[in-house]
Amino acid sequence: MQACGFKYTSKLERMFQDIGVSKSLIDQYRTYCEKLRLDDIVDFSVMVLSSNSWSFSALLLINLPQV
Repeated sequence: MQACGFKYTSKLERMFQDIGVSKSLIDQYRTYCEKLRLDDIVDFSVMVLSSNSWSFSALLLINLPQV
């Protein structure tokens, strides 16, 4: 498999766009927590990848605790 060419670079470009979206979402979340004075309670960080560019082989089921 070659790691160059238009297809590879367009996926790489989308990855950088996804990183920018993730940073924006994290900033919005932190601002929201600061407004509610939750900054000492919640420490949360995510990275979002668009599924059409980054296929996943298996579905993950995650059980989150109720707050």
